[in-house]
Amino acid sequence: MGAAINTHDYKERVPALIEAGADVLCFDSSDGFTEFQLDAAQWIRSAFGEKIVIGMGNVVSGEAFDYLASSGVPDFIKVGIGGGSICITREQKGVGRGQASALLEVAEHRDRYFAEHGRYLPLCSDGGLANDTQIVMALAMGADFVMMGRYFAMTEESPTEKVSINGQMYKPYWGEGTRRAQNWQRYSEDMGTRKMMFEEGVDAFVPLVGSVSEVLATTLEKLKSTMMNTGASNLAQFRNQAILTLVSEQSIVEGGTSNVFKFSRNRDLDEADWGN
Repeated sequence: MGAAINTHDYKERVPALIEAGADVLCFDSSDGFTEFQLDAAQWIRSAFGEKIVIGMGNVVSGEAFDYLASSGVPDFIKVGIGGGSICITREQKGVGRGQASALLEVAEHRDRYFAEHGRYLPLCSDGGLANDTQIVMALAMGADFVMMGRYFAMTEESPTEKVSINGQMYKPYWGEGTRRAQNWQRYSEDMGTRKMMFEEGVDAFVPLVGSVSEVLATTLEKLKSTMMNTGASNLAQFRNQAILTLVSEQSIVEGGTSNVFKFSRNRDLDEADWGN
């Protein structure tokens, strides 16, 4: 069982979480390239030893990865700032980086660190994954696993009420940087004022797509099929054997459907339809 922690109340929160049964602790921060997070992580490791798995981040550069990894503390590192579907950190502050660029650079430094020190640090690609194809691409770019909010928020099991909008079923979805989340401690220098000066997330709705088992089964089948195309039987082989290439806007258009008339097979077409 994993739990999120921060750099404010970790000395009280971490012991309570471990006593409650947490096995994994992960810093939930939009920017993990700080001495505050490093100090907190080192305190946890010193107090509880190797029995606790510690995740650190988020980072978007090789320099940030090196800073955290060189401490010897993290068991995995999260990559991504501002790429989430309900995150507006880049828009509000100009802080962040394209997810693919960040992941590729951090993965390069991870592999270099492994070659030099013999310690492999798994990477979590966090944010910017809008569909199954992008999940597959993140794994090909060097991620060992991914973090997704919208993906699960759209399912039956997400803990929010269904809402009908124009005949379509949706579920509410909001970011931690919104007033709705009331995450005051993260954004206010004086934590006693409970005043949020600006938001780094939005409050929105996502379409209901079905159960977790259904959407996850589809994602896994797509991943397996792509791995077959590259001759890979596991994710490590997939990362090594996948060939990444830049694509043009035209190739993206070409890769989808074009110059065809699409219609629902559940609807009968008559001559009037074809005429229109």
